[in-house]
Amino acid sequence: MASHRIDLEECCELAVRVTNEKSFLFVLNFSVKETNVIVKKPMKELLSEKTIMGKVGLEGFGVMIFEREQDKN
Repeated sequence: MASHRIDLEECCELAVRVTNEKSFLFVLNFSVKETNVIVKKPMKELLSEKTIMGKVGLEGFGVMIFEREQDKN
């Protein structure tokens, strides 16, 4: 499940949209303060166009959008 790929603090929300081929993970920070997001597997962040893994800062009221391929079962 997508939520197991990203750890968030309580001030953040994760929304997931799924197509047949890809998942899009929207991370929303509802706090005025910067927070940390932990990405457990490498994923492309669409706004920065960078592949991210590990701990990354998300500015207050910031948004990150991750794209990943659907698991092939």
